[in-house]
Amino acid sequence: MASKLEPYIGPRPFTSEDQEIFFGREREASELLSLVIAHSVSLVFGKPGTGKSSLINALLIPGLEREKVRVLPVAYCNSMIPIETELNASIKPIQDSNKQWLLAHSGTRQMSLRLETRADRWVRNGRLTDQLFNQLELLEAERWMKSPEAEEVGYSEPLFALMSASRAAAAETAQLTANEQARNIRRLRVLAVLLALVSLAALIATGLLLMR
Repeated sequence: MASKLEPYIGPRPFTSEDQEIFFGREREASELLSLVIAHSVSLVFGKPGTGKSSLINALLIPGLEREKVRVLPVAYCNSMIPIETELNASIKPIQDSNKQWLLAHSGTRQMSLRLETRADRWVRNGRLTDQLFNQLELLEAERWMKSPEAEEVGYSEPLFALMSASRAAAAETAQLTANEQARNIRRLRVLAVLLALVSLAALIATGLLLMR
Protein backbone atom coordinates (compact mmCIF):
# COMPACT_ATOMS: atom_id res chain seq x y z
CA MET A 1 0.00 0.00 0.00
CA ALA A 2 1.37 3.43 -0.91
CA SER A 3 2.60 5.61 1.94
CA LYS A 4 0.45 8.58 2.93
CA LEU A 5 3.58 10.67 3.52
CA GLU A 6 4.38 12.74 0.45
CA PRO A 7 7.85 14.38 0.63
CA TYR A 8 7.08 16.75 -2.26
CA ILE A 9 4.46 19.11 -0.87
CA GLY A 10 4.60 21.69 -3.65
CA PRO A 11 5.40 25.42 -3.46
CA ARG A 12 4.01 26.00 0.05
CA PRO A 13 6.33 26.05 3.10
CA PHE A 14 6.56 23.00 5.36
CA THR A 15 4.56 23.18 8.59
CA SER A 16 5.02 21.56 11.99
CA GLU A 17 2.77 18.72 10.78
CA ASP A 18 5.35 18.02 8.03
CA GLN A 19 8.34 17.58 10.39
CA GLU A 20 8.51 13.82 9.73
CA ILE A 21 9.27 14.42 6.04
CA PHE A 22 11.52 17.47 6.42
CA PHE A 23 15.11 16.24 6.21
CA GLY A 24 18.66 17.51 5.80
CA ARG A 25 18.68 20.65 7.96
CA GLU A 26 18.94 19.20 11.45
CA ARG A 27 22.28 20.91 12.18
CA GLU A 28 20.92 24.33 11.19
CA ALA A 29 17.84 23.71 13.33
CA SER A 30 19.98 22.64 16.29
CA GLU A 31 22.16 25.76 16.09
CA LEU A 32 19.12 28.01 15.61
CA LEU A 33 17.36 26.43 18.59
CA SER A 34 20.40 27.10 20.78
CA LEU A 35 20.51 30.72 19.61
CA VAL A 36 16.81 31.29 20.23
CA ILE A 37 17.07 29.86 23.75
CA ALA A 38 20.22 31.81 24.60
CA HIS A 39 19.32 35.20 23.08
CA SER A 40 16.28 37.43 23.35
CA VAL A 41 16.32 38.21 19.62
CA SER A 42 17.49 35.94 16.79
CA LEU A 43 17.36 36.91 13.11
CA VAL A 44 16.98 34.38 10.30
CA PHE A 45 17.60 35.84 6.88
CA GLY A 46 18.24 34.57 3.37
CA LYS A 47 17.09 34.76 -0.21
CA PRO A 48 13.45 33.99 -1.01
CA GLY A 49 12.80 30.30 -1.51
CA THR A 50 15.74 29.03 0.55
CA GLY A 51 13.49 27.40 3.14
CA LYS A 52 13.51 29.86 6.05
CA SER A 53 9.82 29.39 6.85
CA SER A 54 10.07 25.61 6.45
CA LEU A 55 13.07 25.44 8.78
CA ILE A 56 11.24 27.45 11.43
CA ASN A 57 7.90 25.69 11.06
CA ALA A 58 9.02 22.08 10.68
CA LEU A 59 12.07 21.97 12.99
CA LEU A 60 12.53 25.06 15.14
CA ILE A 61 8.99 25.39 16.54
CA PRO A 62 8.64 21.66 17.37
CA GLY A 63 12.08 21.82 18.99
CA LEU A 64 11.08 24.78 21.13
CA GLU A 65 7.90 23.01 22.17
CA ARG A 66 9.91 19.95 23.22
CA GLU A 67 12.00 22.27 25.40
CA LYS A 68 8.76 23.49 27.06
CA VAL A 69 9.11 26.96 25.51
CA ARG A 70 5.89 28.88 24.97
CA VAL A 71 5.54 29.48 21.20
CA LEU A 72 3.07 32.11 20.03
CA PRO A 73 1.39 31.97 16.59
CA VAL A 74 3.53 33.00 13.63
CA ALA A 75 2.75 36.45 12.20
CA TYR A 76 3.64 37.57 8.67
CA CYS A 77 3.98 41.08 7.27
CA ASN A 78 5.19 42.46 3.94
CA SER A 79 5.79 46.10 4.91
CA MET A 80 6.86 48.28 7.80
CA ILE A 81 4.46 48.00 10.74
CA PRO A 82 3.28 51.31 12.21
CA ILE A 83 3.71 51.64 15.94
CA GLU A 84 -0.01 52.19 16.43
CA THR A 85 -1.20 48.75 15.29
CA GLU A 86 -2.98 45.91 16.99
CA LEU A 87 0.00 43.67 16.25
CA ASN A 88 1.98 45.44 18.95
CA ALA A 89 -0.52 44.08 21.45
CA SER A 90 0.73 40.61 20.47
CA ILE A 91 4.40 41.61 20.39
CA LYS A 92 4.46 43.27 23.82
CA PRO A 93 3.83 40.02 25.78
CA ILE A 94 6.78 38.45 23.95
CA GLN A 95 9.03 41.39 24.82
CA ASP A 96 7.91 41.32 28.46
CA SER A 97 8.46 37.56 28.63
CA ASN A 98 11.96 37.94 27.18
CA LYS A 99 12.84 40.67 29.66
CA GLN A 100 11.63 38.57 32.59
CA TRP A 101 13.64 35.58 31.41
CA LEU A 102 16.80 37.65 30.97
CA LEU A 103 16.39 39.18 34.42
CA ALA A 104 15.94 35.74 35.94
CA HIS A 105 18.96 34.21 34.21
CA SER A 106 22.45 35.67 34.39
CA GLY A 107 24.85 35.58 31.46
CA THR A 108 26.52 32.56 33.02
CA ARG A 109 23.21 30.75 33.34
CA GLN A 110 22.33 31.57 29.72
CA MET A 111 25.61 30.13 28.48
CA SER A 112 25.16 27.03 30.63
CA LEU A 113 21.60 26.55 29.42
CA ARG A 114 22.60 26.92 25.77
CA LEU A 115 25.43 24.38 26.07
CA GLU A 116 23.38 21.93 28.11
CA THR A 117 20.46 22.16 25.66
CA ARG A 118 22.82 21.44 22.79
CA ALA A 119 24.32 18.46 24.62
CA ASP A 120 20.95 16.97 25.57
CA ARG A 121 19.73 17.27 21.98
CA TRP A 122 22.94 15.63 20.71
CA VAL A 123 22.38 12.66 23.03
CA ARG A 124 18.70 12.35 22.12
CA ASN A 125 19.54 12.35 18.42
CA GLY A 126 21.97 9.44 18.81
CA ARG A 127 25.25 11.36 19.22
CA LEU A 128 25.52 12.15 15.51
CA THR A 129 28.91 13.38 14.31
CA ASP A 130 27.34 16.16 12.25
CA GLN A 131 25.94 17.68 15.46
CA LEU A 132 29.27 18.03 17.24
CA PHE A 133 30.67 21.45 18.13
CA ASN A 134 32.58 23.12 15.34
CA GLN A 135 35.95 24.68 16.15
CA LEU A 136 34.58 28.08 17.17
CA GLU A 137 31.83 26.53 19.31
CA LEU A 138 34.34 24.20 20.93
CA LEU A 139 36.66 27.10 21.79
CA GLU A 140 33.74 29.02 23.27
CA ALA A 141 32.60 26.02 25.33
CA GLU A 142 36.12 25.26 26.57
CA ARG A 143 36.66 28.90 27.54
CA TRP A 144 33.42 28.83 29.51
CA MET A 145 34.18 25.49 31.23
CA LYS A 146 37.53 26.84 32.45
CA SER A 147 35.87 29.89 33.98
CA PRO A 148 35.07 30.23 37.72
CA GLU A 149 31.41 30.61 36.77
CA ALA A 150 31.38 27.11 35.25
CA GLU A 151 32.76 25.66 38.46
CA GLU A 152 29.96 27.36 40.34
CA VAL A 153 27.16 26.29 38.00
CA GLY A 154 28.61 22.90 37.08
CA TYR A 155 27.97 20.86 33.92
CA SER A 156 26.40 17.54 33.00
CA GLU A 157 27.85 14.28 31.69
CA PRO A 158 26.22 14.77 28.24
CA LEU A 159 27.96 18.14 27.88
CA PHE A 160 31.30 16.63 28.91
CA ALA A 161 30.74 13.77 26.43
CA LEU A 162 29.83 16.21 23.65
CA MET A 163 32.97 18.25 24.25
CA SER A 164 35.14 15.12 24.38
CA ALA A 165 33.68 13.84 21.11
CA SER A 166 34.08 17.28 19.53
CA ARG A 167 37.74 17.45 20.65
CA ALA A 168 38.39 13.98 19.21
CA ALA A 169 36.75 14.91 15.92
CA ALA A 170 38.72 18.17 15.76
CA ALA A 171 41.97 16.30 16.46
CA GLU A 172 41.15 13.74 13.78
CA THR A 173 40.40 16.48 11.27
CA ALA A 174 43.65 18.24 12.15
CA GLN A 175 45.58 14.98 11.73
CA LEU A 176 43.96 14.32 8.36
CA THR A 177 44.83 17.84 7.28
CA ALA A 178 48.44 17.41 8.44
CA ASN A 179 48.69 14.06 6.60
CA GLU A 180 47.35 15.62 3.43
CA GLN A 181 49.81 18.50 3.71
CA ALA A 182 52.66 16.02 4.20
CA ARG A 183 51.56 14.09 1.10
CA ASN A 184 51.42 17.31 -0.89
CA ILE A 185 54.95 18.21 0.26
CA ARG A 186 56.21 14.78 -0.81
CA ARG A 187 54.53 15.16 -4.19
CA LEU A 188 56.16 18.56 -4.66
CA ARG A 189 59.57 17.14 -3.78
CA VAL A 190 59.17 14.28 -6.24
CA LEU A 191 58.04 16.75 -8.90
CA ALA A 192 61.04 18.97 -8.18
CA VAL A 193 63.40 15.99 -8.55
CA LEU A 194 61.77 14.98 -11.83
CA LEU A 195 62.04 18.51 -13.16
CA ALA A 196 65.69 18.62 -12.15
CA LEU A 197 66.35 15.31 -13.96
CA VAL A 198 64.54 16.55 -17.05
CA SER A 199 66.57 19.76 -16.98
CA LEU A 200 69.80 17.78 -16.53
CA ALA A 201 68.89 15.48 -19.40
CA ALA A 202 68.16 18.49 -21.58
CA LEU A 203 71.54 20.03 -20.72
CA ILE A 204 73.37 16.80 -21.50
CA ALA A 205 71.52 16.47 -24.79
CA THR A 206 72.36 20.06 -25.68
CA GLY A 207 76.03 19.51 -24.82
CA LEU A 208 76.23 16.39 -26.98
CA LEU A 209 74.73 18.25 -29.90
CA LEU A 210 77.28 21.07 -29.53
CA MET A 211 80.18 18.60 -29.42
CA ARG A 212 79.25 17.09 -32.80
